[in-house]
Amino acid sequence: NDKKADDFSPMWSDRKNKTIMFTSDREEGVNKAPYDRTQRGFSDVWQVKLEGSRGKIKWGDPELVEGLNTKWNDGTVTFNSRKSIMYVTQCNSESGKVPKCKIYEARKSGKGWQMNPEPLSFCAGEENTKWNYGHPTLGEKDKVMYFASDRPGGYGDTGALEKTKDIWMVTFVRRGRTWSEPVNLGETVNTSKNEMFPYFNQHDGKLYFSSNGHPGFGGLDMFNTEGSGEEWSAPENLSIPMNSGGDDFGITFDNMNQLHGFFSSNRDGGRGGDDIYE
Repeated sequence: NDKKADDFSPMWSDRKNKTIMFTSDREEGVNKAPYDRTQRGFSDVWQVKLEGSRGKIKWGDPELVEGLNTKWNDGTVTFNSRKSIMYVTQCNSESGKVPKCKIYEARKSGKGWQMNPEPLSFCAGEENTKWNYGHPTLGEKDKVMYFASDRPGGYGDTGALEKTKDIWMVTFVRRGRTWSEPVNLGETVNTSKNEMFPYFNQHDGKLYFSSNGHPGFGGLDMFNTEGSGEEWSAPENLSIPMNSGGDDFGITFDNMNQLHGFFSSNRDGGRGGDDIYE
């Protein structure tokens, strides 16, 4: 965890739980210019490797993921179950000319990753230049992708100037090797405020997400819900100590050990900004 930077959305990037990727706006990123909204760096995808042995846990030094990062904001990644394909949130495209954030596919290439220059079909095209798409996660054996978006038709679409984000889903269409049109998860999950950072937990089959619209302890809190399509159970707050008066989000669980994972929080007692907790 960097002292001033935001470090968030940890995700195991290999099947053996040896490497974690996370998003950070620390100063050593690709673009040295400050990002106007935070006056800190632009965010990039970083990785840390587990180097300890015989029960001694030691993390290596964080390094930038090769081939993936641009001069703009990159981050919040997820992987297919084989860890051979990554989906990454990227804002402004490599050219810097595509407004808003979109979800891109990247494939393993040598030591790094190669990002497809075109966003996924459901967030591409002229009609999507006004909306943000991000925070992808895969469920149902990689056949369904959940993500956050402020596209119209959601419950955050209240006519206010700043549209809030909802959680949406698309289904993989085998015949066209493409994704379906987005479906909103409905008003049990989504509120007029923000629902973001979805994560599908393969161990319990539940969808975890963060919201500042459901009753909680302050800021973004983490919740889980069970269901599919537009039918979901009432979201359950993960409660204290998982949630705090700050923002709590971006949870992930180990591939093998269902009782262990990581999440992000800017709660008091951290190093400043968002930090990663175990």
